[in-house]
Amino acid sequence: MSRDLQLHTSLPDGRRPPPRFRELEHVALLYDMPEKSLKRGEDGTIVHAFDDAEAYIVEFVNEDGSTRALVEVTTDQICLIP
Repeated sequence: MSRDLQLHTSLPDGRRPPPRFRELEHVALLYDMPEKSLKRGEDGTIVHAFDDAEAYIVEFVNEDGSTRALVEVTTDQICLIP
């Protein structure tokens, strides 16, 4: 790592910044989304990460691979599945 670059692991008030997810990462919902017929724990794939906001488009698929839902979510609505 360059000496001029510093790794920032917390905000000025000591809180940790929200995680930044990347496209094609596998994530799970942390909340029900009844309007999209999605329940907490369902897994999907990030298909778009917005540059200027902590928002993402996540694709949820059926067992046959067809798209079930494309949903815009925020960082606090998903978690990474290792």
